[in-house]
Amino acid sequence: ALAAAALALAARDAERREAAGAVQAIDARLLQEQRGQLEDHARQLNTAEKTWTELARKQQELAHGQARAAQLSLAAQAESAALAMEEARTALLEASLAQAEKSLTGAEAACAASVEQLRATLQDDQPCPVCGALEHPYTHADDALQAMLASLQDDVLACRTQVRGNLEQLATHRAALAATAREQAQTDAELASLPPAIAALDAQWQPHAATLQLPPESQRADWFTQQLAATASGLQALAQQD
Repeated sequence: ALAAAALALAARDAERREAAGAVQAIDARLLQEQRGQLEDHARQLNTAEKTWTELARKQQELAHGQARAAQLSLAAQAESAALAMEEARTALLEASLAQAEKSLTGAEAACAASVEQLRATLQDDQPCPVCGALEHPYTHADDALQAMLASLQDDVLACRTQVRGNLEQLATHRAALAATAREQAQTDAELASLPPAIAALDAQWQPHAATLQLPPESQRADWFTQQLAATASGLQALAQQD
């Protein structure tokens, strides 16, 4: 038993000496410095990534907002042109309707019951008691007069339909213009807030850009991921040594 214990003691003592040599080989101060450097680098990478991500997002918002503002401006111009065209048609359509209604009123008067009775008493070459005319073309042309009346009624209905359609188009274009104006106001307000925010983020980003060896912007997201992963692995290795 004593001999076995002596062998075990010798083996353990050899392990102890090896472990002591490994500990002595580690520079505790250097280990502390390396850990501090890696932790500082990790903090800088995290801050830089967040700043760059927010800056890129704001820049993208600005580009999208400017494109949307341009689209809204074109839409407003198109709606204004369409509204002006419909407004120009309004007076013509109303005048056409007034003329059609006037013609219809005259035709309806010619077809009234009292006129029918008057026409029945008219005789050729005898003066009309109303107008004094010697010719009475509508005395024997009732069918033609009724056809003309129906045609004028159709004209009035067509004119009223056009006027109603014109009013609907005016309302549609005005509503579209109002909606576009509201969206333009909202977009302009959002765009006004972006340049100061971008300037502030850019000021925060410049020190990182000056100290970090950054790749092109298209590769920057992957680069940050890789650098953060490498820093985490380095800190884990230092922790194991500690």
